[in-house]
Amino acid sequence: MLNEWREKRPSDPDAWITSANYYFNQRQVMISTKKPQKGDFSLTDKKTGKQAGSISFEQQSKSVKRAAELLQQATTKFPDWLDIWCGLAFVYQESGDFDSEFSTLQRMVSYARDHMAQLRWLNGENLPEPADHFIPAKLHSYGMYYEKKENPEDDKRFLKIATFAAEQFPDHPYAFNDVALYYSIAGDNAKMREWL
Repeated sequence: MLNEWREKRPSDPDAWITSANYYFNQRQVMISTKKPQKGDFSLTDKKTGKQAGSISFEQQSKSVKRAAELLQQATTKFPDWLDIWCGLAFVYQESGDFDSEFSTLQRMVSYARDHMAQLRWLNGENLPEPADHFIPAKLHSYGMYYEKKENPEDDKRFLKIATFAAEQFPDHPYAFNDVALYYSIAGDNAKMREWL
């Protein structure tokens, strides 16, 4: 039905978004002796009453790839819809593909800078605030995802997004605070003060 919808209504962004969501949300049930993670169900040994494993619902790599392909196509068909760009970046983020995520954010910003007045958000509505405030806030949220992981590799990803946001939106404070936060955590007080 989703394929038919896209064929019959190729200029309907919802056909592409719904199709991508369908693939992205497909999960495979996994039963394991591993400890349960967030969102997993815990398995208990009936005899001992002790934790014996978990049931998790893991994404299927083929489905995630298909979701990304559909959203990639949608960004070319409906480039004004920032929610599609952000959805694509999110799919890459969730699948652990930082390079593709960052590239998507760069392309989104590049397009947005030349088309600020015509940008759209959910359901084709106007952005809820001016683009030069809205987009840096979105970049901030992508960066904070990595900052919260608190490990050196993800800290560098956080810095890369924050530095990019500061270069692209020098009149918005979030990115400057983010870069300062990175240097504060790294113990480089001189760099932190410079960015603040």
